[in-house]
Formats: sequence, structure tokens, C-alpha cells
Amino acid sequence: TDEAFAAESRKVDAMLLRYDPEVFGMRGSGIFTQSAAAGRPVVAAAGTFAGTSVASGAAEGEVFAPYDAATFAGAILRLAGRLRDSHARAAQLAGRFAQATSAEAYVDALLTPAEPPSA
Repeated sequence: TDEAFAAESRKVDAMLLRYDPEVFGMRGSGIFTQSAAAGRPVVAAAGTFAGTSVASGAAEGEVFAPYDAATFAGAILRLAGRLRDSHARAAQLAGRFAQATSAEAYVDALLTPAEPPSA
């Protein structure tokens, strides 16, 4: 269940998301969304939805680029060096992130009239 996954997510120090931006791109990730909503920091590649969310401040964690093992390891080490603060920031962002990515927010976006194209 979603509640069971959220409970398990809160047991990890950080969620490591090694999605290849060339393959995965900006597609959403349930694992990322549920982890961020549960107040867990993430390590994610630039050029992915998770990486963009971290870079914009919507979620907490570290972003790495280019997509290789060395920069991924470097991002993990950077996060490990500030893990306590990262947990606190992730917890602060969790509620807002959960609301912004909720089913209700999705339905609201679908029902909001589109702006007419400008001439």
C-alpha cells in the first residue's frame, strides 16, 4: 500500500535514483514522488524530473551530472556530509511536495482551462 511504502521510505537515509536522463528523461517516478512526499532526500541525475525537482528546491537532495559512476558517488558523499540538515529540509518540503503531486492537484490541473494561444 502507499502507507506501507511511505513507512518503509522513512527508514532509509536517502533514496538513490540512478535514472539515465538519456533514457528516462523527464518522466515521473513513483519511487521519487513517494520518497519526497515521505520526507526523504534523493540523489538524482540532472535532466530527470527528480533532478529538476531537487535543483528547483521542490524536493531535497543532490543532483549529479554528467551521468556516470564517479559523479553519482560524489553526490552520495555530498549528501552524506550534510545528512542531518538534509533530513530536516526534506521533512519541511514533504507536505508541500505531497500536495503538489497529489491526485487532487492532477485533477485540478486537468480541469483548469488552458490559456488561449497568443497571436
